Amino acid sequence: MTHPVPLEAGGSLPGSAYGRDGTLWITSERATRVNGKITHVGVQVARSADDGRTWRVLPEVPGTTTGTSTFVALGAGRAGHVGLVLYRTAAAGDPGAVPGTSRWDAVYAESTDALSKAPHWTVTTVDKGVHTGVICATAGCVGAGRFAGDFLDTTFDAHDRPSVVSMRNRPSHPTVNEIRYTGATIPATVAPRPPAAPGPVTAPAAPGPVPAPAAPGRVPAPAAPSRVAAAQRPRGATLPITGLGAGAALVGTVLVLAGLVTRRRRPA
Repeated sequence: MTHPVPLEAGGSLPGSAYGRDGTLWITSERATRVNGKITHVGVQVARSADDGRTWRVLPEVPGTTTGTSTFVALGAGRAGHVGLVLYRTAAAGDPGAVPGTSRWDAVYAESTDALSKAPHWTVTTVDKGVHTGVICATAGCVGAGRFAGDFLDTTFDAHDRPSVVSMRNRPSHPTVNEIRYTGATIPATVAPRPPAAPGPVTAPAAPGPVPAPAAPGRVPAPAAPSRVAAAQRPRGATLPITGLGAGAALVGTVLVLAGLVTRRRRPA
């Protein structure tokens, strides 16, 4: 679905990006005119929390409230973290009509509280003297005024560190452009992660009662060995000492008695 954006269309292309929190950001140029003549070009930003259905326009980006700015690109990171890269000259007026000696710089503007009503911005010149003279933004541009400045971009990595890609004229060839990258020289604005909330600490279990040792009982005395009556022993039972059967013992006794009788019967 298409929605209108309450920003003025500039001479160059607008830029847009979604932040990690789902906020939609759009930027464009904003020209100030006096009697129909452009006297100043600044940069404006709008944000939407509902995919473009409603918008809030932020105050003009500081550092672009004077002079002339053009070719702005936008990147978004975590909630409220927005970066802009653009070209700016101190000469005020139409980018295609500034004096031929006007020097342009590549500028990076960054805010970490862009969700507030009046965001704070840090503006840094990342590349000086990228172009001199007018910058023509129409399709019919030729000569030194044809500067491929619209081929620029900015973004954030997973740690919210910014990176910027821009263009500049080669000094010996005003109509030949070079690609420039800036990243390490821009201070990182990474918000520290809040420490994890401590979880509930489980108290150690209360020690249970220690059972008292059992009172020593009486050790039963060993039972006295009982005598087993011979009559109670079964026939053929083994004797405790000799190991002979009960029948064999009886036969032995009979033989002894028979021998005694024979000895008594012998004559003197």
